[in-house]
Formats: sequence, C-alpha cells, structure tokens
Amino acid sequence: MKTIEDFDDLIEAWGGPSAFAEWAEVVPSAVSNWRRVGGPPPSYHLRIYLECQRRKWRVSPTVLGLPVDWGLNVRRSRGTTRRPTA
Repeated sequence: MKTIEDFDDLIEAWGGPSAFAEWAEVVPSAVSNWRRVGGPPPSYHLRIYLECQRRKWRVSPTVLGLPVDWGLNVRRSRGTTRRPTA
C-alpha cells in the first residue's frame, strides 16, 4: 500500500480537485487555494483522516499538518514519576 505523502497526492487519490471539492462541500477554487498553501484548513483534518481510514488509505501525518512521527510507535523515555510528598 502506497503512503500518501502530501496534499497533491491526496487530491489525486481522491479523483482530482473537483471530486475532493464535492466531498468537502466547497467550490473547486477553494481546493486550488488549499493546494497553493500546502493543505486544507485544520477544520478539515479530522474529516479527511476519518475518510482516509474508511477508504483504507495510508496517509502521512504531514498531510494533516502533524509532525512526521505523530502516531508512530516511537519509544519514549520512561522517566520516573515522583509522587508529591505530604
């Protein structure tokens, strides 16, 4: 399965700007503007993420404005937790 790496890849996977605009319930020029700035406004990120999950598409977190390692199984240090003393 190919990972969709950027907003242009996402638009093409969706079937083009007109298909994406119809799904997003916006005019096609809005999608053109989003392409120019690198992606849709944050208010669309969750909807896009959920639709990509439904379609079983792998999407890079950067498409949704998140850091590259977001959601990956990244090892984090397990610092000791201190309880407050009474």
